Amino acid sequence: MRRKLLNLLRSKESKYNNSQLLAATAGKGLHEERVLLLGHAGAHIHALRILVFDLRDLTEAERYCAEHSPSVEEDPSHARGLFLPLINLYMERGDQRTA
Repeated sequence: MRRKLLNLLRSKESKYNNSQLLAATAGKGLHEERVLLLGHAGAHIHALRILVFDLRDLTEAERYCAEHSPSVEEDPSHARGLFLPLINLYMERGDQRTA
């Protein structure tokens, strides 16, 4: 069932109410699903927080940053990129070496 839900959330053609699904998945342990929903909502820091603290998937967190950060053409100063917030989350976690 979860695999079907994840496939639905990953599909670009799917039509669903993102905010309703976010509310419905809160506190249910559906972390991967929430990362996708939060990403669709533009709540990237919250999605990264789940990846770093709940899923402890640092590789996926870095991939998420690469996928969701603006390109160099869109943001030459990298001011809107997600890698600095990710480093801050690593530091908050007490993982200076990874940061």
